[in-house]
Amino acid sequence: MWDSYSGQYPSNFSKNSHFNVGKVVEPVQVLNSTGMKNVMKSIAVFFLMTLLVVTVQSQAIDIVNTKHDNLFVLRVDKELIGAQVEVLSADGNRVTAQRLKKRKMIIDFCDVKSGLYTIVVSKNDQQQKFEFVRK
Repeated sequence: MWDSYSGQYPSNFSKNSHFNVGKVVEPVQVLNSTGMKNVMKSIAVFFLMTLLVVTVQSQAIDIVNTKHDNLFVLRVDKELIGAQVEVLSADGNRVTAQRLKKRKMIIDFCDVKSGLYTIVVSKNDQQQKFEFVRK
């Protein structure tokens, strides 16, 4: 062991010698019962939040970019198959509605007037809205 203050090895030290650590030190009790309860509560809250995030993410809807200006393409998770997809005009009138039969749906806006449209995807009590501008 090098002594950084004197710049020398201690007199009883040999570079090839092994040290006996000596007595075993007992671990210090860091948490009492109240502290442990708080740690357990924190772990439980973290676990529940993780489950919530996984549940919310399990029903994701992705919008797929296309090179066509008049197409709106969405891809959903399997859990959303059977969801209702509605296209609403800017004044709130329903243009069309259909059930999702597969994970991917292509909505072609070539036969409608220019303007703002809202696509509503709903299943059970969940609903997501997207906007599409037809030029």
